[in-house]
Amino acid sequence: MEQRSLFELRAITKTYGATTALRDVSVAIRPGEITGLIGANGAGKSTLTRVISGVTLPNAGELFKEGLPIHLASYTPAAASRLGVRVVYQELSLCTNLTVLENFYVEQHATIQSAGRWRTDALEKTRAALDEVFPDHGIDARIPLGDLAITQRQMVEIARALSMDGLQLLILDEPTSSLGARQTEQLMSSLGALTARGASVLFISHRLREIVDIARPLNTNSSGTPSLDL
Repeated sequence: MEQRSLFELRAITKTYGATTALRDVSVAIRPGEITGLIGANGAGKSTLTRVISGVTLPNAGELFKEGLPIHLASYTPAAASRLGVRVVYQELSLCTNLTVLENFYVEQHATIQSAGRWRTDALEKTRAALDEVFPDHGIDARIPLGDLAITQRQMVEIARALSMDGLQLLILDEPTSSLGARQTEQLMSSLGALTARGASVLFISHRLREIVDIARPLNTNSSGTPSLDL
């Protein structure tokens, strides 16, 4: 029996004026798999990411979560987040004027139970997330993010995404572009642990060898089912 896809796009088309970014694109992402996406600049990788994450509304096509159709007109980034979608963009989305722990708190404040000691709780969660993904990170979570090197900022962004409550689909856009060999190895190990729990990864890279090494087989499927409420 074929396994149902976690997320599936069918015949997605997106145009910007006379430019067609995506044309009749279909892809299925199954639970517990790492799907590799590779292509030249302008191939539509970022547009595909924005469709899955609710940022961009396609001109045509369908999006499904576990076989259930998503109403694209009401599919926003907040709706995608509720479905467990998290994106780490190549252009980092961190706030350089905030501390590392504050960057975690901004996104994960709902998981902090005590308003009176939120800094202490956020510090603990931040340290735990960084230690789990990058054990020898050497990052002081109490300092401004702007004081960190670009490699460390990338580590913070990745660790924050991986620590998201209810994470089901992690989209990584060129995640190793600023990482060294050791940090890349640690990231790959963490992705293995993530997929072992049944979550999925869409891994975007310009490095063919990296895609070949990490991506796993992907099949498509289709099903007719009731609508998914967001």
